[in-house]
Amino acid sequence: MTTDARDRLAGLTRPPDREDLLQGARERTRRALEAAARSGPTPTRPVARWRIRPAVALAAGGLLLLLAGVVAWRSWPAEPAVLVTLPADATPTSGTTGEVVVDVVGEVRAPGVVHLPAGSRVVDALDAAGGPTADAQVAAVNLARVLDDGEQVVVPGPGTATAQQPGLDLNSADAADLEALPGIGPVLARRIVAWRTEHGRFSSVDELAEVTGIGPNLLADLRGQVRV
Repeated sequence: MTTDARDRLAGLTRPPDREDLLQGARERTRRALEAAARSGPTPTRPVARWRIRPAVALAAGGLLLLLAGVVAWRSWPAEPAVLVTLPADATPTSGTTGEVVVDVVGEVRAPGVVHLPAGSRVVDALDAAGGPTADAQVAAVNLARVLDDGEQVVVPGPGTATAQQPGLDLNSADAADLEALPGIGPVLARRIVAWRTEHGRFSSVDELAEVTGIGPNLLADLRGQVRV
């Protein structure tokens, strides 16, 4: 047997050194850990999730409720129109037909009740009653005055009480006529006409005291200037 063969045989039969055993154990442990790490489950990335803020959620909910209300309101059945019919014998008032009804008496050829368009004047009422007679005192009547519905136009004749009575007729004078009176301006003139519209004809001059703004002193000044 040669020397080399004897050395290899001695190396095989010689017990391993302790240091070599520890080194080999460390190496095998390291390899086992690496293999286990490679064969383990692959880590997954966390899945991102949407996050909604509470304020945004409340605003979205309110908008949905508003839209639902609008849709419900539009789909709600409309109330049927109510038709009002007047009885067959109902007669509309002159204020709704644009008409005034006036009683023309005195010195006219055809005295009586006449129907005229709203805004007509005293001269129109006289024409509708056939015109004044030869004895009519036309100067005592304000022919340019605008007529009120339901009033009476008196055309005086010679010696009649109306012709002899001085002063402005409170029941036939318009606002422009009343403004010519002492102490009566546009405001008081409109108030007198409004009182007459609300309460009807003046039955006495003293009823002027019921008009706001006319006190005892002004009423005393007007007594000789007006009549009813």
